[in-house]
This record gives sequence, structure tokens and C-alpha cells, in this order.
Amino acid sequence: MYAELERMCERFIDGEEVVHNCYRWSGMTLRCIGATLMLDYERNLNAETLKNVKNFLKSREGIFSSFRSNREIPLAVSMGYTSDWEEYYNRVKAIDEEVKKTSFFSNSFSPIASMIIADNVSPENQRHYIVRTTMIYDQMKKDHAFLTSGDDIIFAALLAVSDIDSDNILLEMDEAYRILKEQIHNSHIQELSHILALNLNSPGEKVSQFMELYQLMKDRGNKIERSYHLELLGVASLLEMDYTILVEQIEEVTRYLQAYPKFRGLSMFKEERMIYAMALVIRFFSQDNKLVDTVLTYVLLRIQAERDAAAAAAAAA
Repeated sequence: MYAELERMCERFIDGEEVVHNCYRWSGMTLRCIGATLMLDYERNLNAETLKNVKNFLKSREGIFSSFRSNREIPLAVSMGYTSDWEEYYNRVKAIDEEVKKTSFFSNSFSPIASMIIADNVSPENQRHYIVRTTMIYDQMKKDHAFLTSGDDIIFAALLAVSDIDSDNILLEMDEAYRILKEQIHNSHIQELSHILALNLNSPGEKVSQFMELYQLMKDRGNKIERSYHLELLGVASLLEMDYTILVEQIEEVTRYLQAYPKFRGLSMFKEERMIYAMALVIRFFSQDNKLVDTVLTYVLLRIQAERDAAAAAAAAA
């Protein structure tokens, strides 16, 4: 493993512990999202700062607010790195209110979309990108009502701030989806086609790149049957690099994480551990590519959303 990647892994493990100390009842995926976001900066947040931000949000938002629950940790970590928490919170809150007014569909994931806009667009231009985000999301919802879920508004915001031609990209998403259906039997390839849309090659070329990485992982004995493995591989396929090196480092980090009790045994099986190994390796090789880093966070949030939905269904049964 590269020495710098090992240091990143150490920071990630320390960051997960910081989040765990502040959010004792949060799931592992959410804690790891927080720890991954800390890697954008030169140092991890300390527990005191994160607790102060948590208390600030608690004083401003009710328990059922969309700014709490699973959306709170990414927001709290981002706020912790700003010089003025209240100013950042107020801006994200204002954008979120505009998103909800503009979109035809209500959405509990709009705070994350609002953060993406706040982090990538100047205040004087944000109205344009709010409208663009909601137009993309509403069109996705109209085209694929049963396949488009609430968390896809995060992806719509990603497309909006990237300034990719949204009309062409939605058509290419459909074409990539059609090609993927012929090669992979999985109910979540719609989400994978969304991620591959950020690859600016033709639908056939971007699917071919993904399948090269997918097959390489399988040939080396890695199980990637879960939908979230496919989505993370989709993010990895956006990287312009030697896929053999990429896969080798994913395997190295998977083994490295196994040395820590939280990432092994009954606490976590290999397939789960590989999620965080893939996330760390993608973050390492992205070289601060904000688009890749943000879509990575999007995928991790999707994983948590799927688990929440499964838990709710089990509780209702």
C-alpha cells in the first residue's frame, strides 16, 4: 500500500471515532461518511467542535427536520470546517427552502443537494443552479417515476453544478441503462447509469470502461454482487488510471482495515469492509477532484438510505 494512502486510512479510522463519540447511535455508514468528508481537509475535526455544531443544529432544527437524522452528520462536519457556522447554515437553509419551492416533488434529501450548491456556486449565481437542479430532478422523476428515488436530487445537484448539458446527459443515461441491462442482472443499474453519466465518453465507451473494471474485480476473486459495490465501482471507473493498480490498492486497504476490531468479525464482513476500502482508494486517487469526491458521498448516502428503508420495512412487517 502507498504510504500516503496508509496515512489516509489512519485519519479515516480516527475520524470515524470522532463522529462516533458525538453521534453514539449513528450507523457505521454515516460515521464513515463523516470521516470521509474530513479527508477533504488537512486535519480531522476534534470531538468538541463537532459536539458544538451538533448542539447548534439541535437548537435550530426540530427532531423531524430534514436537517437532522441521516442528513445531519454530513452537514455538521461541513459546518465544523467553516469560520462561521451560522452563516453557512443560513445559506444552506435558504437554498433548501428555494429548492423545495421550485421542485414539483417534495424531498427529504434536499439539504444535501443544497450543500452541494452552496459549496460550488457563488451566492449571486445560486438561483440559476437551484432552478437547474430541480428541473433535472423533476425530469428524471417524470421519465422514470418508479426508478427515481428521493436521494437522486443529490445527483441532480451534481449534474447542475458540473454544467454538463442536462438534456444530452439524460438521454445518454437511458442509453447506458439499456446497455447495462444486457450485461448485468441487478435491480439497481439505473443508479449505476446515473453515475456513469459523469463520464463524458459515449454511452458504449463509458459502459465498456466500467465493465473492464468490474471484470477485473471478479477475476481477482472479489465479490461485487451488491448494488452498492456496483455504484462504487461506477465512481471508480471515472478515474483515469490503471485499473489494475486501483484494484490492488482496494484489496490492500480491505486487508488493512481488517486489523481494526470495528472492521472485522461479526462487526463487519469482508463485503461491507470493501465498501470503505473502495471509498478510501477512490478518494486517494481522485486527486481532490471535487466532482468525484461529491458523487462518492452521494453513493455512501444512498447505501444508508437503502438500509434505512429496509429497516423500516422490517419494523412494519
